[in-house]
Amino acid sequence: MRYAWWILILCGWTACSSPPLRPVEEPEKVVQFDLDSILDRGTLRVITENTSTSYFLYRGQPMGFDYDLLKAF
Repeated sequence: MRYAWWILILCGWTACSSPPLRPVEEPEKVVQFDLDSILDRGTLRVITENTSTSYFLYRGQPMGFDYDLLKAF
């Protein structure tokens, strides 16, 4: 019975200890494009959601509101 108290105290002490500190990561560089660089590249890359309304593939063809909007753009 005496050892059970020590085990409980030890478990409580280790559960309350703080995790080791991790080094701070450097933020990633932000790449900025202006209109001239996009026109030189010839490609406009867009991020969209793959949902049943915004962008989806139907029988191998891209469709959806976002797709139609970007195609018109």
